[in-house]
Amino acid sequence: MSHVRAPWATALLAVACWLSLGRVYGQEPPALTAAEQQLLQEAEKLTAEGDKLFHQAQLATATDQLQKALALRQRVYSRDKYPDGHPALAQSLNWLGIVLQAQGEYGKAEPFYRQGLDMYQALYPKAHYPDGHPNLASSLGNLGGLLQA
Repeated sequence: MSHVRAPWATALLAVACWLSLGRVYGQEPPALTAAEQQLLQEAEKLTAEGDKLFHQAQLATATDQLQKALALRQRVYSRDKYPDGHPALAQSLNWLGIVLQAQGEYGKAEPFYRQGLDMYQALYPKAHYPDGHPNLASSLGNLGGLLQA
């Protein structure tokens, strides 16, 4: 059984992720070059296209767009500069999990959900976020929903 997230839930997730993109527990992110900023703009366009396609039930094409967006974000938010990852990168991982799950590709969705969850756990550790974080809660919910399917 496939599940398509309600548009309001997707919007809420996007707002929560956007609010956390700048700082993670008070640390300034490394400065981005003009080329990196351009790559992120392209990733945003691809993500918006993927979101639109997802809501039009064009799931295979949405997956392609979201995979391209993830690849661009992985180039910008490399492990050497962002050892714990980045919220936008974790968001991309979760998005791919959502779209793959909607296609019934549970085995392919799970690693994306787990990678996103691992990244959110590194970005929002309990020591700094004793009450948790909305992105972490959303990621846990996504993985839980998949495991119940």
